[in-house]
Amino acid sequence: MKKVIATLLAVLMIGSLVACSGTPSTNETPAPANETKDVAVSADTNGEDVTIRMWTFLDPTNTSNGRSIALQKMIDRFESENPGVKIVVEPQQWDTMTGKFMAAATTGEAPDIMWCARDELFGVLNAGLLEPLENLFMGSWTQDQIDDVDDGFFRFGERDGKHYTLCLNKNCTGFFYREDLLEAAGLEVPTTFDELFDGVYSIPWEEFLPADAAFPVTGSSLNSQLTSIPACQSIIKKAVVKRLMKGHRTTVLPESGVEYKVRFMLRKNVCEIMLDTTGEGLHKRGYRRNAMEAPLRETLAATIADLGRVRRDSLVEDPFCGSGTLLIEAAQKAMNIAPGLKRRFAAERYSFVPAALWAEQRQKALAESKLDVGFEAFGYDIDPAAVAQANVNAKLAGVENRCHFEVADVATFAAKPEAIVLTNPPYGERLGTIEGAAKLACTLGQQMEASPCAGLYAITADMDFELHYGKRANKRRKMYNGMIPCQLYMYYNAPKTEKVAKPMPKSGFDGKRTHFEKK
Repeated sequence: MKKVIATLLAVLMIGSLVACSGTPSTNETPAPANETKDVAVSADTNGEDVTIRMWTFLDPTNTSNGRSIALQKMIDRFESENPGVKIVVEPQQWDTMTGKFMAAATTGEAPDIMWCARDELFGVLNAGLLEPLENLFMGSWTQDQIDDVDDGFFRFGERDGKHYTLCLNKNCTGFFYREDLLEAAGLEVPTTFDELFDGVYSIPWEEFLPADAAFPVTGSSLNSQLTSIPACQSIIKKAVVKRLMKGHRTTVLPESGVEYKVRFMLRKNVCEIMLDTTGEGLHKRGYRRNAMEAPLRETLAATIADLGRVRRDSLVEDPFCGSGTLLIEAAQKAMNIAPGLKRRFAAERYSFVPAALWAEQRQKALAESKLDVGFEAFGYDIDPAAVAQANVNAKLAGVENRCHFEVADVATFAAKPEAIVLTNPPYGERLGTIEGAAKLACTLGQQMEASPCAGLYAITADMDFELHYGKRANKRRKMYNGMIPCQLYMYYNAPKTEKVAKPMPKSGFDGKRTHFEKK
């Protein structure tokens, strides 16, 4: 199968492959079908018919579009050279394709090949959802073929020495910067490693880091002349070492003490150097020691509680409570419990930050908590293990008296009239199949129709949630749960001044709100 995919990719390489695709244009003249790179890879199907799925914004059946016609010609050529192999193109909406791919990847239903925009690739690459091209066909490339690909764009899709993407057409972007503003701010543009070293060395590191401090260096570079992250890490590390040795008057730095994480960010040739004062991500509140599959980030749950207008006297329910994150964050918001009271921060161990300051701020936050509010929350889940974990988390968060969790099926859920329902219906890793997610969304819609309440706020990676639920949301908002793109669907009793939404069409929903406006 990998050899088959490799051959198709080779056929699809138009021209010199020196840049990534940008926003699609229907006015471009397609490259001739015979302008393809010859890669010595053959199909090996073991006598079995093979189907390869491809996602792209192009529709090969569209005979009025030059790029679509060219794509169909390439597919026809490939299939004629590889009997038993069928290429199936599944046209996608350009602005939702990458999000759908990441959601489909969690259920094993992603396509074999995807053509997407360069600026959409980071999420896919960082999620580890792609096969290295070296494992498919690039391992057989000659040096001339590799040299023919522009170095900067070639490395764009590289992770840990492996390449995961190839660029299709040339679409370069430049940028401008104000030299006078940089000069006024006392900033210089680091264009060489010597300049980077001198800039880092000028920082009085000995005032912040003790002689035994451990100081790993991590960072990123974007649109800068210094593109090699490992090289930048090495230069910055050397500069800090030299400065600490001089400042502490020592020749030995054991790095056996407290860890001070040094981070750098190169953007458009401007370098920012920082100390990580947080440690673990701020989304980790400290009360969730264990979580179920595909957990909702605490910070995202707090945002949903805020958008749901949870107040001190609110009643909140969740028919898919999982480990209870949504209800716990809603309770903490209602009770004005500061996030992070149950966790520790990296800077608490820093020598230049007084320990008494942390104790003072924690005591102040505790004093501002409102424990006598009328807030109450009820969570339900069909999984007893999830309910048990939710109760543990609520206790660790200090809201066990306000949050109640029970084992129950969504088919029996009946929201109270005054309730605000905050929920994350199972999808992807939590469920396994798209069909199962659709069924649960349908059941939820039926139960909410039978028992209307103050509002429903559902976050999911299911781009067809409205169709499955059976009703168009009053509002939608794009969100990310980690690297997973999601939508928050908001249902509530709209004010009289608000425009009433048009009814949802009986057939098809493509994931875009504008579809509802079609007649």
